[in-house]
Amino acid sequence: MNCVDNSGNRLTTARLLWVADYGLGSCFPIVPIVSELRTRGDEIVMLAGPEGEGGEETFRKLGFEFRPNRTVPASFRLEPESYLDLTHKRAADVLDLLRAESFDAVV
Repeated sequence: MNCVDNSGNRLTTARLLWVADYGLGSCFPIVPIVSELRTRGDEIVMLAGPEGEGGEETFRKLGFEFRPNRTVPASFRLEPESYLDLTHKRAADVLDLLRAESFDAVV
């Protein structure tokens, strides 16, 4: 995990899971924050989706690993009544990834 000593020196780095919203367009506001974390040496793995939406390459070029959200269909249009159901399914994706890989924190 990110730790700093009394002199402000970094002691370790962290591997962070960045759980983004359903559409990649909502990810861009947090890019400066996770970019700064990456610059400081943290490894950022982004869970977003759906795969094939076109943003994966952009985020990989920015230095982030990318994992597609399996429960979000390509070119989805989320109706309000289905949002809660999809959220529960998406939580299963997050838990599966947390079981499969080691992370220090979830953002």
